[in-house]
Amino acid sequence: MLSNKITTLAESARYDVCLSSCSTGASGKQGRSRNPRNPLHDWIYPAAVPGQGIVHILKILQSNSCKNSCSYCQFSSKNSNLRRTTLSPEELAVSFMEMFRKRLVSGIFISSGVCRSPSHSMEEMVKTAELLRKRYRFKGYIHLKIIPGCNEELILAAAELADRLSINMEAPTRNHLHNIAPDKDLISQIIPAVSVTANILKKKKDSDSFSRIKAKSQTTQFVVGASNEKDIEIIKSVDTLYRNYYMFRSYFSAYQEKWAVETQSQSKNKEQDPFKGYPLLREHRLYQCDFLMRAYGFRFPELIFDSKGNIPLETDPKTAWAMMNQDIFPIEINKADFASLIKVPGIGPQSAEKIIKERKNNHLKNSDDLKRTGAWSNRACGWITLDGKKTEDSNASSQKWLFEELAPSNWKKPEDFGIKTSAEKDFPAQKGKWVNYTFNKNKKKIWCR
Repeated sequence: MLSNKITTLAESARYDVCLSSCSTGASGKQGRSRNPRNPLHDWIYPAAVPGQGIVHILKILQSNSCKNSCSYCQFSSKNSNLRRTTLSPEELAVSFMEMFRKRLVSGIFISSGVCRSPSHSMEEMVKTAELLRKRYRFKGYIHLKIIPGCNEELILAAAELADRLSINMEAPTRNHLHNIAPDKDLISQIIPAVSVTANILKKKKDSDSFSRIKAKSQTTQFVVGASNEKDIEIIKSVDTLYRNYYMFRSYFSAYQEKWAVETQSQSKNKEQDPFKGYPLLREHRLYQCDFLMRAYGFRFPELIFDSKGNIPLETDPKTAWAMMNQDIFPIEINKADFASLIKVPGIGPQSAEKIIKERKNNHLKNSDDLKRTGAWSNRACGWITLDGKKTEDSNASSQKWLFEELAPSNWKKPEDFGIKTSAEKDFPAQKGKWVNYTFNKNKKKIWCR
């Protein structure tokens, strides 16, 4: 039955997090909740879409048949227990439009396994999007996943139909990708697809002849912890994508062993895994680093790693940076400029702007004044002065060691690993865009920096 196909393919699609509704907090729950009032709530995701607010997205695969043997993937060709099924473009378009007319969904996210070839699978998804746009006159949100290795013409066709495109990097280096996805190649398949998409998006921005392009951005995803990769390798790759490949955003998905088909090499790596037992916290720290880069103006050379090249789990990356740069503290709240204020742990872009606005009339004098700006005074108090005086907060005891202790001796910056890159270069795809799509009228927008 068609409904059984929909259920099977929607369930398989849940492991792809290149959708803004799917990022997680440290608990692993935040952002992954569904709408239980919908009868299909397991596979319909609330997502923030530019210009449309919060919309409900159907995440689904065109097919879960796949010839690839990716060890981290639930629908790998090695998984003999999975029921394989495929929706034709007509079946998927008709089923989605039925949900749309019932007001269960407002948009669709389509991905697919690699069936006969990357181009065949990509063509089926493009045909589905074309049916939705041209036959059914659907004007809502469409997100298409680009299949690495497909023809460039199909990427262009997808960009003309979809609001957003995404291409999964999966791993930060060619060797790491080969270890977990031997049928994929970073250099010959994935980077070329990312580059083609980037060129299309840049031409849309710079040339009237590309006004037919509907896609506004491209995103990517990394599987975290599947190939024994280091955090510094992931963040370096993210930094390169933002600088040189017109990438708008990166997503991180903690490797879940229970979903995967384990390989012999992964079994050996388990004993060496420093994050065993903390996969979602590691994922959370990577999102924090990414947010620092996009919203706070931090750049890769400033981020802090341990001696093995991983993000310290014991505190957030911004506080780790502050502990490594104690010579610039304390920051005087009533005099510091915006760029200095957002370097203070507990002060973000919104609270920094409010501090500058408030102090034009009256100086901030105590932690209560600071709290009213939205800052986390219990985190900030050890790093600041108010009119030259240290301030105290009754809830600061849990954070006290962070500004009284020196940074651990094994913490390092990328340059200590021999990695050099500019700290000044902009991220072109993010200029003038929001970090997160906020539609609550009472909240300020946070812009990329």
